[in-house]
Amino acid sequence: MYSFLPFILSIFLLAGFIFLKKNYRGKEIFLQNSVDQLNLEKIALQRELASRDEIVYQLEKELLEIRKINLELSEKVDREDRENLALRNLLEGLQKKQSSKNEDIVVEYVFKQ
Repeated sequence: MYSFLPFILSIFLLAGFIFLKKNYRGKEIFLQNSVDQLNLEKIALQRELASRDEIVYQLEKELLEIRKINLELSEKVDREDRENLALRNLLEGLQKKQSSKNEDIVVEYVFKQ
């Protein structure tokens, strides 16, 4: 009876070892799949980030163009305001020199385009 005891214990140890080995292998496969999934998500996020960086670059480029146009238009408005002020001053000066202020003074202004 004692001779079968080491044999039975070795069978139990072998069965336990096989069970633990399969359990460890399953965990290893699960973890490897999780790592692969995370790598794929990382690649997808990097592509999305690159795409969004390109969109941001285009929007910044458009913003610079809009600011340039806005600056040109504000310069044009300022120039026209100065011209209008000069014309008003000219009209006021002509009205002061004229004897009757009731008559309208007509000044032709030629626009350059």
